[in-house]
Amino acid sequence: MLDPHRNQEAWAAHAGCVTVRVRADGRVTPVDTRAGVDLLRRLDPLARYAVAFARAQLRQTRFTWIEGRAWYAVCLTRERRPDDDRRPAAVLVELERSAPAYGLTVRELDVLTLICGGLSNPQIAAHLAMRTRTVSTHVSRIITKLGQSTRAGVAAVAIDQGLLRMPVPGSGRALGVLGVGIVDQTAAGLAPTAVRGEHPGWQRVLRRRLRPIRLGTLVDSPDAGGDGREVRDGSALAVVELNARGGVAGRLIEQVHAEVSAEDAESFGAGLRRLAEEDVDAVVGGYTHFLTPADYASVRDHGCPIVTAMTSEEQAGWVRDDPAAFGRVFQVGPTEVNYGTGTIAFLEHLRAGGCWSPARRRIVPIETPVDAGDPFGPVAREHAERTGWAVADPFVVGLHGVDWPAVVGRVRDEEPGVVVLTHFVPDEAAAFQRAFVAAGVRALVLMIYAPSLPLFRCDAGAAAEGVLWSTVTGTYSDAIGRAFRRRYAEAHGRPPGRSLAGSAYDQVHMLAQAWSRAADVHRFADVAAELRRISHRGVNGSYFLGDPDQTGRSYPLETADPSLGQAHLVFQVQDGVDRILHPAPYAEAGFRLPGWLADAGRPRVRVRPPAPPSPGRW
Repeated sequence: MLDPHRNQEAWAAHAGCVTVRVRADGRVTPVDTRAGVDLLRRLDPLARYAVAFARAQLRQTRFTWIEGRAWYAVCLTRERRPDDDRRPAAVLVELERSAPAYGLTVRELDVLTLICGGLSNPQIAAHLAMRTRTVSTHVSRIITKLGQSTRAGVAAVAIDQGLLRMPVPGSGRALGVLGVGIVDQTAAGLAPTAVRGEHPGWQRVLRRRLRPIRLGTLVDSPDAGGDGREVRDGSALAVVELNARGGVAGRLIEQVHAEVSAEDAESFGAGLRRLAEEDVDAVVGGYTHFLTPADYASVRDHGCPIVTAMTSEEQAGWVRDDPAAFGRVFQVGPTEVNYGTGTIAFLEHLRAGGCWSPARRRIVPIETPVDAGDPFGPVAREHAERTGWAVADPFVVGLHGVDWPAVVGRVRDEEPGVVVLTHFVPDEAAAFQRAFVAAGVRALVLMIYAPSLPLFRCDAGAAAEGVLWSTVTGTYSDAIGRAFRRRYAEAHGRPPGRSLAGSAYDQVHMLAQAWSRAADVHRFADVAAELRRISHRGVNGSYFLGDPDQTGRSYPLETADPSLGQAHLVFQVQDGVDRILHPAPYAEAGFRLPGWLADAGRPRVRVRPPAPPSPGRW
């Protein structure tokens, strides 16, 4: 009888397990951290065996690799791709340092490996240049250590637990059609003894491929380089990383995309209907300017959870007031109300810290006529009055083709202390900033969301320096956020923006957590219930969707507990880089007076403000 404690380290999923991707041309790329790449290079020529595995057309093979005195459990898995993807499949290599399984010696592992090939004691002796009597002694010890009574028993245990040594002692031909033998022969340049795929009998013993979890993804025109690309690439990175770890409960995740347009009133609903027809198990997405209850009603019969980065106070009300109809609709971002209150809180934070004193405590908003485009509603205006700020009537502009010099001229006539731009389109926000700097308006500029996209700084150029901007859901600059941004850049060849890429990545991981806790991913009500129960710390902060409106909470505006909310991040463009100024403890830089406000010849100062006031809901 097997003693599980004697082999507890052989294949347990410890934190020391690393995963790397080996491509058909031998290139090695990280999946989670660089540690796996460095380890694989030290275990040369293991990467060559991974390439041989890909050529052998196998699905998965497990074996033991020994380097000096170190034993490593290795698992090679063919990376699954859509049937119409003709690119050579990459190989996922999982590596974990382990103690010698069952107390076996290296020579006993060699003998055990050859037992699995069906070799007799004399044949094993010939392969290992040993006496037959010595082999018999080793076989007896192996049977005892593995708690079996026969050679067949120890062979079954070894194959089941990956206790076959690679390279195969003597020759890979000794293992015939076993996967380890085929890989060894292929790596050695030999024609394999047999190829599994050529014999129909193998098809009956291969494990049936489980239906993948189908993840619907609403993508807003990704080729434009804005929100859509961020959502597409952020969610794709999460799917790749989860699949590299075996998916969810052994099932891989397959993305199904529906391209939508945030500026088309019919597009969002049509995209949801297309995904419902594709029988997806959940939907993730970014943001749309237009949203109605009918958009969700049209797919209510399908019933899968819908998780998006919407920041709609109106949608939060639908969910809160009618949970029977909208109980499977979630928005991970705090609502747009927080933009208004958050702006005032930050301005007061600057004043209290002595970093900036406005000539006029007057805020002039520039807004767009779209859902969630008017953050200075009654709640924000009431808070402004309590703190001594006046909020002017907003200037409402279109989504495209705005005559920004004319708008800036009218704004200047209002004599603002602060101009708040809520325009979400990055090239329009950049055009505003260029016109603003050229006009010489002496007011602070705070933008909402648009500068989170790399296109803004590219289009605005030098005029972007000193701009303040905020987002209710943004990627932190802590170790978790930095690691995500590095992996994203390695995967896509460019850095992510500071908002939607991280949000989309987090949405997928939240669903994976809910799927793993539910009994069945197809039981949509159970998955939605788990989404309400869990809290998830992602790259954009912490998510808890268990309140009646199933909406993320803002820290410190709506919750004093940062483990249950996403920080309302305020950034400033400093030396061409977005730096977080507020709130603590996520701030990484102090406020700088923008160049257009600095006195002529006076150097810009950098001041780190004091800790923010006690958090609480406004």
